[in-house]
Amino acid sequence: MFFAAEAVTGNDAAAIIVNNAVVMFIYLSQVVGFVGETFQQNFI
Repeated sequence: MFFAAEAVTGNDAAAIIVNNAVVMFIYLSQVVGFVGETFQQNFI
């Protein structure tokens, strides 16, 4: 994650937090989907 060295205003900080949350959600969704598929193939 990249944060600018310059001072960040409240709105910019909120945007960064939201963007990071979205990226994390997408990443976790992909991981959960992959694990779910693997589990079904191996155990069902």
